[in-house]
Amino acid sequence: MTGEAVLPIELDQVTKRYGDRTVLREVDLALAPGTSFVIEGANGSGKSTLLRLIAGVAQPTSGRLRGIPRRVGYLPERFTPPPLMRADAYLRHIGRISGLTTARARARTEELMELLVIRPTPRHRLGTLSKGNLQKVGIAQVFVADHELIVLDEPRTGLEISAWPTLSQLIRDRAAQGGLVVSTEHEPGVIDDAQNLLRVNEGRVATAEARQRTPRSRRFRILARPTGTDPAGRLPPLSEFRTAQVDAPTDARTSADLHSDEVRIRVEAAEKDALLLELLQSGWSVTDVRSEDGDA
Repeated sequence: MTGEAVLPIELDQVTKRYGDRTVLREVDLALAPGTSFVIEGANGSGKSTLLRLIAGVAQPTSGRLRGIPRRVGYLPERFTPPPLMRADAYLRHIGRISGLTTARARARTEELMELLVIRPTPRHRLGTLSKGNLQKVGIAQVFVADHELIVLDEPRTGLEISAWPTLSQLIRDRAAQGGLVVSTEHEPGVIDDAQNLLRVNEGRVATAEARQRTPRSRRFRILARPTGTDPAGRLPPLSEFRTAQVDAPTDARTSADLHSDEVRIRVEAAEKDALLLELLQSGWSVTDVRSEDGDA
């Protein structure tokens, strides 16, 4: 970030129409820097249109839109980079045109490649990458530089579950550094954990304060299995996670003797991301994460 003051993004009675169809109606919003927002809504509700307006890639039909910064990182719903370009070269290029020095662009590219575990290697051409790896490159290209505004359209679509905690941490870090992050999401757990939530319904946008929300669930079920690097299949110490509860799949074996079976861990939302990172760093493969209703 530079020393320049970053202003809130303000939408004043913004309406967006495509032909005779009104997609957004008289939207009033103020999105402050140093925060993150999640937009939720049904398909066709107008949430992606709202995201494009905030990113500055679309203009309102009427109303005023103010405060869009110069440096914006944007991940569209369909990320289509140059297919013949190598992943590492592409990210360094994005870093350079975003104002980074050559050395800093290279260092940040290597850091994000490692954090997001882009495989098979960053040197493979973008057109040969799997959908999951291509989505990781799409996420990396918005975080490679310190953009004042980051806009993400369904960033978890096609993204393997093991990368979700890293994405959440990148979003938290950017907001903590003074940036503004706005994303559309459909995963209930991510929506429940949102710092600020915007709901779009038939073109109308409402702000949902955390204290006004009715949470779907505050506990999550994590399914995981050892990758084989530890023949005993030992879980990392769970004593650090106050709300974590392990269910052995078939009998009363302890968490220190699970061998190759998949295990189910229940944990409250506040500790979910930290536990996922601990599992992944301990050599476990996370196969599913989902919210649970009722008492677990």
